[in-house]
Amino acid sequence: MDINFYFQIADKAVDEVSKYLLTEFGAIKNFTIKGPSDIQIKEDVEANKIYEKFLKKETPEVLLYTEEGRRQLSDGLVWVVDPIEGTSNFRVGIPFFATTICLIHNKKPLLSIVCAPALKQKFHAITGKGAFLNSKNINRSNQKDLENAMIVVARGRKQEDKIWHAKTVVSLLPKVRTARTLGSAGLEMAYTAAGMLDVYLSRGLEAGGGIYDILPGLLLLKESGCEVVNEKGENFKLGDRILLASNETLVKKVLGVI
Repeated sequence: MDINFYFQIADKAVDEVSKYLLTEFGAIKNFTIKGPSDIQIKEDVEANKIYEKFLKKETPEVLLYTEEGRRQLSDGLVWVVDPIEGTSNFRVGIPFFATTICLIHNKKPLLSIVCAPALKQKFHAITGKGAFLNSKNINRSNQKDLENAMIVVARGRKQEDKIWHAKTVVSLLPKVRTARTLGSAGLEMAYTAAGMLDVYLSRGLEAGGGIYDILPGLLLLKESGCEVVNEKGENFKLGDRILLASNETLVKKVLGVI
């Protein structure tokens, strides 16, 4: 398998979608309801079409698993795509949104790109080759003191996830320097991979089949040197409801709190 070939295809697809998103970004958009706390805008659908058209033409041998279109999943090669990761932000002109793509094989990520067009930030990772921001190598935070850490606590859309989020923030906030929620799981994971954030903690993002919320950022976290575990401290795997990522020291300290 020529991983560099597939990376170039992914990079071109992301650039094409990013250009489209920037032309549409700014004005407040109308939206429809897809599900509980889940909205859709026409730019989501159009960006998804751009991905599918380009990827089917350039890599017809690869299946597609996208948020707004095809849902094909197998143990072979699959493109996993989220056209707008952070739709609520994009809809009202907040620049914390991304477009993401990941190539998986046997349901494990081989390469991924998380691009924030409005912020001119493009993160990428290739298995075994590290993680990068705008082509410069990135690494996870070396912060060891939880009381000096800046953390993210993210959640899924179910009511139980919201309740967990509130309780977890209450338990963690007195023990850390500050907490953030940016509204884009892909960007939050990318920023943790780059050491901009010290800890990433989430629950329920994969609910409803949303592996596109998890996989692109997951590879970035792992390739940047993060420990990525579930609530038991075991290596995170698809299907786990809790994802915790940081350096080994902070992972142990956060687990001790939650």
